[in-house]
Amino acid sequence: MCGLSAFWNLHPDGPNRWKDGWFYSPDDGRTNKVTAELTSDDLVTARVYTLLPLLGQTRALQRVLHGTSDGWC
Repeated sequence: MCGLSAFWNLHPDGPNRWKDGWFYSPDDGRTNKVTAELTSDDLVTARVYTLLPLLGQTRALQRVLHGTSDGWC
């Protein structure tokens, strides 16, 4: 999993907002569409979905500083 991109192909949709991207979840191995918003310096709120954002789920993704967690490359 080292070096794997979780988000890609996002396009700007306003200040601190992106749309039409892709999200890879290492938890279940699935790739889904995503919209994202930077809600603070260390927090991204992502709407992860397959067909429609309304049918998806919201995930709060917090930054973990390099070297502060087990399993770093």
